Amino acid sequence: MRIRSKLTSANTQIRNISLLILYLIPLVLLIVFVSNLGVNIPFGDQWALLPYFEKIQAGEITFLDIVQQHNEHRIVLPRLAFSTLAFATDWNTRSEMALSIVVASISFCTVFLISSKTSEAYSSQQRILFHVVNFISCCLLFSFVQHENWLWGFQPPWFFINVCVTSTILVLIQNKIPAGWRLIGGALFCCMASLSSAHGLFVWLATTPSVVAMSGSIRKRATRLAIWIVMFLGCLAVYLVGYQRPPHAQDYYTTSLANYVGHFFVSIGAPLLRGHSLFSSQWDNLIVLINGILIFFSFIAITSYVVLNIKRINKTSHIHTSHRQTHRQNGAHLFLLITPWISLGTYSIIFSLVNSYGRSGAGIAQALSSRYTTPNSLITIALLQMLLILINYWCVPVSKKIAVGIIALFCAINIKTGTASVAEATYGDYGAITRERQTICAELVFYMSDDEFKKCIERNVSANKESFIRLNQLGFRQFPNDIEFTDIETLSTSEEAPVAISLADPNLDIEHAKVSGKLTWPSNSTITSQPRAVLLAVENEQRFVGVADLDLSEIGKGNELPWETALTREITDDIEANDHSLTTYLYYPEQKAFVRVGEPIGKDMKS
Repeated sequence: MRIRSKLTSANTQIRNISLLILYLIPLVLLIVFVSNLGVNIPFGDQWALLPYFEKIQAGEITFLDIVQQHNEHRIVLPRLAFSTLAFATDWNTRSEMALSIVVASISFCTVFLISSKTSEAYSSQQRILFHVVNFISCCLLFSFVQHENWLWGFQPPWFFINVCVTSTILVLIQNKIPAGWRLIGGALFCCMASLSSAHGLFVWLATTPSVVAMSGSIRKRATRLAIWIVMFLGCLAVYLVGYQRPPHAQDYYTTSLANYVGHFFVSIGAPLLRGHSLFSSQWDNLIVLINGILIFFSFIAITSYVVLNIKRINKTSHIHTSHRQTHRQNGAHLFLLITPWISLGTYSIIFSLVNSYGRSGAGIAQALSSRYTTPNSLITIALLQMLLILINYWCVPVSKKIAVGIIALFCAINIKTGTASVAEATYGDYGAITRERQTICAELVFYMSDDEFKKCIERNVSANKESFIRLNQLGFRQFPNDIEFTDIETLSTSEEAPVAISLADPNLDIEHAKVSGKLTWPSNSTITSQPRAVLLAVENEQRFVGVADLDLSEIGKGNELPWETALTREITDDIEANDHSLTTYLYYPEQKAFVRVGEPIGKDMKS
């Protein structure tokens, strides 16, 4: 018996370790994804934090500064978190990306705990299906489809609100804790969500079914519901103190019901199939739309079935009861099991309804926005968990082959959407390559005019040259202002001299306002000191009008590297009118040097 017991214990440990490794795979892949594509540069709305940081450094911060409105949102808790990280890391925005991963990990843990409490998986087949559903939930929560939120340091609140939803639900279903304490705990999470973003207010509404499902007499239930509503209204009243409607709030409204409905269903279907690219773009959108319709009406159908089949409210029934057979036909017990997932899915529905009202005027592309997949993924997770409960509740047999097939199908879809997300996160308009180029522009902030700098960072919304100079003054960055202008012969006297790189095939395209060329070097040379960018200056001015970032990973693969950069129309007009030429430099950060290469590029080299 002892040997058998030890074998059983060993098998259990092996199984648990295997499951842990399985659940860690999506998280590890996400960490690799963010590590490779995350760029340390403030972007978009993050620049609104700059005056806030300046006040903190000057010791002039006030309570009103902390609670002030940002667009439609009260981002009180995010401001506190961002400030702590900014001054601890010199505002390394990768730390905020890391925070998003940590918060999302907590979100999965709470989903897993809720599932453990509601699934009633007793047989080995039921436990297998339990882990299949939760592995898919794990993949959805860590999906690359959310790349805009993963790679933007301003987005931890989106993941935090998901945690607040799941944590509120988890607290409310803890039957061993007195009901009053559960209400207080749930209300605290709802308040934290409300102080993180506008859609945090929806957590109050979404978790109302879980409040109603708490055991007790009808009178007690009504009292709890009334208290919950009063707390919500109180939180809303505080939220609206001094609230001003943003001037751009009506930019994306639509009067078309068809646009609104289409936007809503595409938003619901996007987390699972966004970017799958199986067919043409038009068909892809239709497939996402159909997927959203199926998810929504399946969720509504199961919810309706459970609500309509409540035979009685049995106050002695509780989640995770050991007397499963007693409750087999008890509609009230099934309601208790399903209600947490009704709340979770309702949050996605409320978010999509409100978001579609405010954004559907921007079209389907807005519905497919990566950032909205974070809250909308929860309804897909809720639906899967509901199906798991019904399968176990009705004792529907599910073979291992079916479970493996489900995993294989989902993995195939996830690989397809993940690949598309990696491409978009890398090469998209706001992708890693664009942001990496902006870091080069930032390093050269003292060597570019306002117009040229604005052109260089044009896709970094809300930023300008002054923003980066203020960033430097805060001490969050140390942009160089003492870089030497030199040539390769002079630089070659240093110990870490770069290989003599030459300029080949220069081409000035006046019509399209761009310059291109190739860098070449001896085929048998090893480049130990790599240039980071090609820079263009008018004549011998020490001010740059064009920046072409270099793919450093390509330098060791051959002996030439193409480059291209855009010019402002003012520069091309100046070249045409005054017969000016462009001088080409290579930027070597390690040597703190701008190295002149090649002959001047003039009108005689234009296309």
